[in-house]
This record gives sequence, C-alpha cells and structure tokens, in this order.
Amino acid sequence: MFYGSIPGEVQSLIVGTVMDWDCSDIYVGCSGNFSVEKVLSPLGKFRLHSNDVLMYSYYIGQCLAGQSFQMALSDLGEEKIPWVKDYLKTPVDCLATMLLISAVVRFMDKDNKYYEKMYREYMRQFSKLHTATVDRIQKNEARIDSYFSGDAMEFVQNAPDNAGFITYPPFKKAGKAFIKDFAKLESLFEFTQPSYTIFDESTLLEYFNFVTQKQYWLIGTDIRLPEPFDQYLKAVSKTTNRGIAIYLYANTGATRYIGPRQETEVLNIPRLMPGDVVGAHIELEILSN
Repeated sequence: MFYGSIPGEVQSLIVGTVMDWDCSDIYVGCSGNFSVEKVLSPLGKFRLHSNDVLMYSYYIGQCLAGQSFQMALSDLGEEKIPWVKDYLKTPVDCLATMLLISAVVRFMDKDNKYYEKMYREYMRQFSKLHTATVDRIQKNEARIDSYFSGDAMEFVQNAPDNAGFITYPPFKKAGKAFIKDFAKLESLFEFTQPSYTIFDESTLLEYFNFVTQKQYWLIGTDIRLPEPFDQYLKAVSKTTNRGIAIYLYANTGATRYIGPRQETEVLNIPRLMPGDVVGAHIELEILSN
C-alpha cells in the first residue's frame, strides 16, 4: 500500500533494540511510509510521534493519529482527474484515493503504449481498487500519538531529551529524488508543504549529533559514519550480494550482522580451461540455478 519500506530484517533489528528502552515516548524523524511506527505500534509499549514533510506522509500520519482531515484537488487536479472528487468524502476515503493516485501518476501523460494501457486499467478498475484499499486501511492497527509536518532538524531539537529517537532518513542524495517522485502527486492536490532543508553530508551529521543527545536513540543509514559514531555501530544488514549495506547505530542493544546466503550446486562436469581445444562439436546444456 505504501511506497518504500525498511527491509524486514532491519525492522526486526529495530524492534529488538528498542524493546529494552525504558522510556514512554519515541520520536521518529523522517517517518516516510511509517515502517518504524508499523512495527513498534503493536508492542503497545510506547507513545509514538512521527514526522515528515511530504503530503503523502502527512495524510497517512493524520489517519494513523486518528485526526480528521479534508482533501481537495488543485487546479491541475481538477483538470487531470476531476472524477476523483467523488472519492473524497471521509478521511479514509481520501487516504485511499491519495494512495491509489500515488500509483496512477507514474503512468499519467506518458507517450508510451505500456504506460497508456496501465493508466487505462487503473481508471477502469479504480472503484474496485478504492474499495479494497479502504478495507486495508480500516484493518490497519498501527497507531501514532502525534504527527509533525515539518523539518526533521526542528523536530529532533524539540523532542524531549529523556525520550527515544529513531531516524531512517533518505539515503545519500536520494532525498532530492524522493521529493521529486512525489512532486507530481502533490501537484494534483491542495497542500501547503512546510519549509525544510534537504540533507547533505554536513547537515546530516549535524542532525545525527542532535539525535545522539536523546536518552535512547537509533540511526539507520547507508553511510558508514565516522568517529565518534563508529563506537555505536550495532548492526549491519546486507541481504543480497549486490544490495546496499544498511548500518544501524544505537546507544543500546547487541551487535548483529545480517548477510546474504546463496544456495549453489557443485557442477561435477569438466570445465574448459585456457588452452583447451574445443573440438568440432558444440551444444548448449540447460543448467539449474
């Protein structure tokens, strides 16, 4: 339903780390699609406070916080998708519509047969998809206690020092791309985006320094952080050989490593080595994985 996700293995590491935190509140900077909140909420142990700047995250956050809200199309939305107004009745209807349109926009205004066909099918099945999405939202049991639509730097500075703080910001230069991916979606709805700073290497480290001032903290990133962070490296997760490594830094918890495991078979057949003569006959054989 939601774009992006923290890998399941990393989610388990996060839960294992925070289970021993002796605090009542956890603040989550850069909530994105609320993967952290969705794994911590069922624990029933903490009050959760979320944060992001995207319209996408804002409406999900309002719904998870049990807040009522309204949604309206922008002038461009009135031009491109006027029929969507019929699906903007209740807050749950609005959220389901926004989530579906976030998928639809990838196929809008594309001079490509595949994208055109995908767009037509979304339009044809929209009512059915909307009903199914509303049902999934209503069955969702994750809850948060508050949502702050604003800069993560401001959010961490205002969070109490005796609280827990978790952050999993966009990787490296992906922040600009991440925001750009949702710009088309946001152009279709009325939404006043808060001011914020896109992290570069310097501001990201400054942000992390504020995070480490909390009583309990956990940072997820694809960057191997320098000292003094290195002493707090608690876990590394790289589930595929070509995947990126995710580093978890925290001031509590055990040290863990997750790596790829590949099942291979020994091929008990002669191999062609340098200098060997191929011969006059060559044929192809199908090999298993």
